[in-house]
Amino acid sequence: MHRRDFLLASAGTLGSLMASPRWLAAMPRRDGSALDDRRLVVIRLDGGNDGLNTVVPFEDDAYGRVRPALGLARNTLLPLDDLNGFHPALEHTAARFADGGLCILRGVGYPQPNLSHFRSKDIWDTASLAQPMPETGWLGRLVDARLQGSADPTAMIAVGKITTPLSMRAERHVAYAIQNAKEFVVRAGPRGSSADELEARARALAVLNSGSTEPRMAGVAEAVTAANASIKAIERALERTARADYEDNGLARSLNIIARAIDAELPTRCFFVAQGGYDTHANQAGTQAGLLKTLDVALHSFLNDLQALGKLDRTLILIITEFGRRVAESGVGATAGTDHGAASMVMLLGGGIRPGLHGGQPQLDTLDENGNTIHDVDFRSVYADVIEGWFGIEAKSVLGAEYARAGVVRS
Repeated sequence: MHRRDFLLASAGTLGSLMASPRWLAAMPRRDGSALDDRRLVVIRLDGGNDGLNTVVPFEDDAYGRVRPALGLARNTLLPLDDLNGFHPALEHTAARFADGGLCILRGVGYPQPNLSHFRSKDIWDTASLAQPMPETGWLGRLVDARLQGSADPTAMIAVGKITTPLSMRAERHVAYAIQNAKEFVVRAGPRGSSADELEARARALAVLNSGSTEPRMAGVAEAVTAANASIKAIERALERTARADYEDNGLARSLNIIARAIDAELPTRCFFVAQGGYDTHANQAGTQAGLLKTLDVALHSFLNDLQALGKLDRTLILIITEFGRRVAESGVGATAGTDHGAASMVMLLGGGIRPGLHGGQPQLDTLDENGNTIHDVDFRSVYADVIEGWFGIEAKSVLGAEYARAGVVRS
């Protein structure tokens, strides 16, 4: 039986363990530094969230002109400052901003923006505009750089995903993908396998779990042993009780899992979760309101949970999206929407942030050839802030080039 013939799978991509023998190590151990227990949670708003209707420049006359249907009236907005207001769905988020617990940075993008969801996500995931794109992601390279002396099996976890995101591909580490708490197991075979296939694979698993020393199977046996040990550690974490009430939706469940993993003090440095549905070509008003409300409530529960656990100041939450939306709306009335845009906004919460509204007012009268806002801040400057300010690593070693820090994360 060859390695390629053996399927090791979970809700994530554990099969890739067999191709990464450097990952095989004892269960996680801490490196003892002052930054050792810091964690990063990346939340991606898939589809391209409309930043212009998330933080609204209500004093700009151009805003009302280009968005006769989608424009939000000032008296409906949650106050931010004299020029801007929050979408009314972001009630808890607005309260955190008022209390100094939220950082917003507008005008984030990259040169020559790509309006394809897939390509733009790849650019954000790899922190590179190069073609062909790098084989590793920025979070994967970050973890490789942070854990040079060890290879923690649970260093990166993507929750709510069937496969790990490109951002978590690494040289020395393998990211787990946990679709949900019940599905995180080592399976003998994929769903739909015949009874004979499952029986044969189950026998193979039994041999591997027994610690077979057959030289040709040694690497696979070690991978299975390490995977089982990590799975048991994560299972123990998921048995913990949440300290806050969570709604019953995908994003809330994913953040609940992350909170329990943090509570269990798993050595996970980076978590990833996505909330889909932001590709609002039509019917944007109701769709975005619902999505932002879900995000707002789920974040509120998650942050309260971390606060109760005493972990909030050691957890940085970064909220990104692959691009913004076109400034001018398309369609009419209640069906109005927006096309793919360019520069948008990021939000940061938790430990290490510089609270407040950062970045200039959107220049709605100075747009690119597609009618999109022009970025002021390269998204890799935000990454550089996270890498150097939060994790204490030289950003160039992860990003491959020098980027001026955005100034939204404290060192």
